[in-house]
Amino acid sequence: MMPLPTAVRLSHLRPGSRILGMSLVAIVIMAGSCGKKAPSPGLLQVASVPGGIQSPSVTRDGKSIAFQADLQGRSSLWVSSLEGGPPRQMLPGDARHPSWSPDGSRVAFESPRSGNRDIWVVSASGGSLRQVTKDPAADWDPRWSPDGRWISFMSNRRDSVAIWAS
Repeated sequence: MMPLPTAVRLSHLRPGSRILGMSLVAIVIMAGSCGKKAPSPGLLQVASVPGGIQSPSVTRDGKSIAFQADLQGRSSLWVSSLEGGPPRQMLPGDARHPSWSPDGSRVAFESPRSGNRDIWVVSASGGSLRQVTKDPAADWDPRWSPDGRWISFMSNRRDSVAIWAS
């Protein structure tokens, strides 16, 4: 497996920094929410990967960011401390669209690891997995409720795209 390149040190972000946007190769934040002058007006690069980065998700406490990195044709989940240090792979294999639980202890994501694109949850340390959905339809884009009791997601069940919760 190809290691994720070391990103710009993330120690310059303050808790509560807002993700402004992303491209296929970099995640950027609003420069006003970091403690270092941005390399270009209004933006600071947080992470970059040759194959591309998508779906940044910052913990509620602003200490960590999870994202999907596309390396060698496969998407996997990575996490980095916003207080500094290189990114680490949270979960190998095909995994997309991470979403932190409100308490930061778990990450919901979508993956075809069961043969179909379903919603899964992994501990923040990258340990045990739990399958949340198991349906012939594709499920994607999980989001936690503020109290952590529900995970909403998109699905094409019943021949139309709708929002579901589990």
